[in-house]
Amino acid sequence: MAVVYLYYSKSIYSSSTIISLDSKNVGLGIGAMLSKVGLGGMGFSKGSSDIEKAKTILTSKKFLKTILYKLNIDREYFILKNFRKVEVDNFPNFDIEVEIYDKDIYGKVFKIKPINELNYLLEVDGIGYSKKLQYNMAIENSYFKIKVKKVNGVDPYDINITTSNLISKIIDSNFNLDEKKYLFKILDENMQLEKLIENLSIEDKKSNILEIRYQDTIPSRAYKVDSNITNSFIDFQLKDKDKEYNRNLGIVNTYIKDISKDIDGPIKKIEKFSQAT
Repeated sequence: MAVVYLYYSKSIYSSSTIISLDSKNVGLGIGAMLSKVGLGGMGFSKGSSDIEKAKTILTSKKFLKTILYKLNIDREYFILKNFRKVEVDNFPNFDIEVEIYDKDIYGKVFKIKPINELNYLLEVDGIGYSKKLQYNMAIENSYFKIKVKKVNGVDPYDINITTSNLISKIIDSNFNLDEKKYLFKILDENMQLEKLIENLSIEDKKSNILEIRYQDTIPSRAYKVDSNITNSFIDFQLKDKDKEYNRNLGIVNTYIKDISKDIDGPIKKIEKFSQAT
């Protein structure tokens, strides 16, 4: 039983970043960020630290929604390898165009089973759909529209799947017991956000130091998500500090002008006095 469990267990990768919150200006930046992402009305207690507020921002759907378009996580791809479902980054040998008409199709598994060079079998879980289709030909129904093109990319079955699981490595390198099946599902916005929150952790290390960590079965995606979350958070802080700098500069300039006006009067009086004498 232990061997079976180890074989089917997934490899998990993580990417992490350490960031420092500027102790001098952090209060202003965090407050502005809370308002920007629509969390300004949250009832934080007076004793709430800026670290706690930062963690709330970073794990909020409203903040994560602002960077969702950069992440490209609206699809999940899998192949079946010796009875084990293995997640891959994409299918380089296929170009799959999909439009979803029925929201209930989000999260359902699409299965592509090649039949020959011209045809494939498409199955969709949850709606009992199973049909022989032609490559490069669009089909449409009340649930979705799809077109699968064969392209000159590397077949995921020909790629040495990266795994830290020794048992999986041994079995996969010596056996190929399955017919080729390519599985994918499309996630709606809320599913993508839930996935991000589930795999994201924020830990405070010490005063004003945060560790942002993201876990994923795809190493490159773990890094991409982690770096985008970190960079977006830092960029917002920098922009906010620039605004505050410009605002303070405007106050200083106004103050100097006001002083100049105050000095002009006495100087003119002195000049008139000098001319009279």
